[in-house]
This record gives sequence, structure tokens and C-alpha cells, in this order.
Amino acid sequence: MTAAVGTTAVTCQQEGCPVAQTGICLENISPTSRCPHALTATVSAVSVEPETGGVEPASPAREIDWVPLSAGIAVQPGEISGLELRGWPVPVLVAGQIKSGKTTLFSAMYDGLQLGQFDQVEFVSSGTLLGFEIRVHPNRLHSGRDAPDTLHSRKGSTEFLHLALTAEPGQALVDLLLADVSGELFRDLCDGTDPRQDLSFFDGLCHLAIVVDGEKVRSYAHRQSAILDAKNLLERIIQDELVGRSVQLQIVVTKYDLLTADRGSPPDPADAESFVDSQVDRLAALGKGYFETVSIHKTASRSENPGVPRRHNLEGLLRSWCTSPTAQRG
Repeated sequence: MTAAVGTTAVTCQQEGCPVAQTGICLENISPTSRCPHALTATVSAVSVEPETGGVEPASPAREIDWVPLSAGIAVQPGEISGLELRGWPVPVLVAGQIKSGKTTLFSAMYDGLQLGQFDQVEFVSSGTLLGFEIRVHPNRLHSGRDAPDTLHSRKGSTEFLHLALTAEPGQALVDLLLADVSGELFRDLCDGTDPRQDLSFFDGLCHLAIVVDGEKVRSYAHRQSAILDAKNLLERIIQDELVGRSVQLQIVVTKYDLLTADRGSPPDPADAESFVDSQVDRLAALGKGYFETVSIHKTASRSENPGVPRRHNLEGLLRSWCTSPTAQRG
């Protein structure tokens, strides 16, 4: 930077006068050259380098190697390869009718893992944390809802949620791929599938969980339809050989807290439980005619029954999913 030749600089003999910095006289005398305290000088042309404060000038920007990261939402079947899987990939399908508790089951498992409420199954990571959080938000106090709820699967949708877990100390890491499929797809499958419908979520399964809605079983009016829904779905899967025999089958009773709740009106809890036990045993027998491994799980994701704890038997179901990771579709 260069000052022009012949420029007049004004300073002042009085302490505190700002004339040198602002050009304004302390006593407001104008022009400032008339002030008896003012001193003037002519500045010759000088070259002044800009101050850098001892810091080297910035070097040209370097090219950045960007690393693609998952958005954290649930993924479509064709997007699973974009997840960072570090263990055994274990696809799991929970199959049931609309509002039978499928998504709530996943959400309660996720919450239990985050809160450290399971004794042996430990959370390691997830490539779909945002997907889980979106689903569990309505179940939390800060959602502002009067009662807990779960964001249900979008109609006609098929998405996968990811959980990386260990089920026992020293066990290899397992990457659960949980298929969150809308109940409408299973309803249509039982009614007679449109041949254009995509059933690719059955491909490569390790575990198939058939859901029996415990809340419906509690009602005389709906218990038969609840069992028939599960039976028809299982029969259709077996008949069309949509999965291989090596896939492990779980019969999962959801909302067990509502099934066993004493409401002071018929049917009483013992009657409801006796009925579901007999019907679930029949479903298991049907499954054993095709599948090599069959197990039964009575679960409660959210409990409104003091006699049934929250997340009842969810750890046992998770542990069963963490086994036999090499099972594939036949």
C-alpha cells in the first residue's frame, strides 16, 4: 500500500485529541489547521506491505476426497449394499397383518438396546439410526402425544432396518437386516397376489417370524380371524416355497400384555392364554412339516399390564435371530 506524495498529515499536541485518527478536532475547530495545537507534516510516497502477523499466506485449496456416508434412514432392498456391514448379514422378515405389532416390535428392540436393558444382546452400531428414531419418536414423551404410538409402515412399502449386534461375549458380530414390510402386502399375498407384486423381500432370508396379534386373540369376536390370518400366511409361504427349508421359523405372539390383561369381562386371561397356546402349537406343527427349526415367542413391546414387563421376551427373540447366520434360501 502506498501513501500519495504531498499528503498532509495532521496530529495534535493535546492528549486525547482524535484528529490524527478521525480528522475531527477535540475542540471542533474547522479547518483543523487553524487549531493552535495542531501540527502538520507532508508525507512522502512510501510503500507499505500488508501486515500478515507472521502467518504464511494460505496455500491453494487442496482437492478433498469425499467419503460417501449412509443417510441413516431405512433402505430399499436394492440399497442394502450401501450399508457398512462388518459381520454376518442376517435378513429377518416379520410377517403379519396390518397393525399386528410388527414395526412396534422392531422399535421396542431398538429402544431396549439403546437403554442397555438386555442382559446378553449388545448393540454395536446401526446404519439406519434415523430410520429407527423416526419410528420410535411417537412412543416418547417429547413427541407430545397423549398415548405412546409407533409410526407404522407406509402402505405398500418394503424397507430394511439395520442392527449390528453381539448376542454373547466373544461371539462374531451379526448384522441383522430387518425387513419392515407393510401389512397390506401380506394381506394381498393371502388373498391372491398380483403377479406383478415384488416379493423379493423373501429372497435370502435367514429367519421368518409369523405374527399372531395377541390383542385380537383377547377378543371373542376377533380371535379366530387372528389365528386364520397367521395360518393362511404361513400356508401360502410354504405352498409357494417362497423361502427355503433351512430358514428358521418363529411363531411370535405380539401384545402379550393385552392378551393376559384382566379387564373384568369375558374372556378371562386364563381362557385367552389357553386358546392362544393351543392355536400356536398348531401353527408350530404346520411349520415343522416344512421348516427344520421352529420356535415360539410370546412378546410385549409396550406393556399396559403390571404383570407383564415392557419388552417382554424381546431379548430371547433377538438371540434367536443372532443364530445360524449362514442359513440361506434353498
